[in-house]
Amino acid sequence: MLVRRVLNQRLFALTALLLPLSGCALTALGSLWGSGAPMATSGSEPEFRAVSLTGSLRIPANLAAQGDFSGVPAMSIVNPLVAVAPIADYDPSATYRILSVSGSVPVAGWEPDGRIRHATIEVIDPETGEVVGTAITDAAGRYEVRVFARGARSRGFLLQARLKNPLGQTIGILAAPVGVRAVSVDSRRVGMDVSAGSTLLAFTSMLMSERFLDLSLSEGFAGLRSPRLARVIAEVDGVNAQKASRVLDRGKLVTEAPSFDALLSNLATSSAMLTFEVKKTSHEAAGRAMASNEEELAYHAAVLGQTMGTLVTVAERYPASASINLFEAAASLVTTEGVRQKAGAIQNELPPESIPPLPPAPTPTPGNLGIDLQ
Repeated sequence: MLVRRVLNQRLFALTALLLPLSGCALTALGSLWGSGAPMATSGSEPEFRAVSLTGSLRIPANLAAQGDFSGVPAMSIVNPLVAVAPIADYDPSATYRILSVSGSVPVAGWEPDGRIRHATIEVIDPETGEVVGTAITDAAGRYEVRVFARGARSRGFLLQARLKNPLGQTIGILAAPVGVRAVSVDSRRVGMDVSAGSTLLAFTSMLMSERFLDLSLSEGFAGLRSPRLARVIAEVDGVNAQKASRVLDRGKLVTEAPSFDALLSNLATSSAMLTFEVKKTSHEAAGRAMASNEEELAYHAAVLGQTMGTLVTVAERYPASASINLFEAAASLVTTEGVRQKAGAIQNELPPESIPPLPPAPTPTPGNLGIDLQ
């Protein structure tokens, strides 16, 4: 017991020295831990736990079919959320419809089916803007990287892949939000694929924060500092997000996008429409004006979490010939009492006056916007 206690104390000291270092140092320390067992401290609660994030990275097959990295031009779109931000607070007559539903580092590139090999995945802590871990996808497009969660507190991370051509120009970016709560051995391995659908969810999380104007696709989410964004993502359920992403990956705006510029523009528009439905439903669930920024964030996060789950239900419930408003239908299945309970639990974890307000509502811009799933 004495030997184990001394060893744990030395590991804790090593962690304190390495934590301020780069994501590579963090990844290396995660490997030192092996299975990611918690490190004992003087208290009853482990101070840091290592969590493995795993998944795959892929682009829509229609983009991969156009050629490999070397033949893809640089993106011209810079910040797709600026143009669509007004939609997030607009009561639209526009429709989001399902028309049909069916069930040395090697040179990076993609396969004809959309798998991206030898690409760099960055793990970003949105609270600090720092890259806290990196991984390289294998030949099958899969990745695994270690990150750290403090105690039993929920933690939100953003995964991103910035794809560059041989000239070093950014030709595309994909992202995914992932929430981590390392309370048991089973919860120390979280799966999240990075795809078009997950990028839509990352954009939605962004539009619920105060920092969307700062997003540049050349750098992605790195450098962004937003406690609001961090707390929204911390409540993302990985299982629901994974399932919702797969539904959204089947959208025609995804599968028929002629370029990365078009794909990201479509995803930004889609995320604004989803954001609107989440905000509307959260205020309906509260039944009154929000008393604080913390309460507003808690309701938004609770509704977003439920909506990701109901997106799957909607996709499974309707036949291939159905034509329905996807996000509105998903929001209509959210249970008010469930939202209130979840929002209360989230708010209890937020210190008073810890969350900044959302920016002023932008001027409404009408439009006829849609997403078709196949």
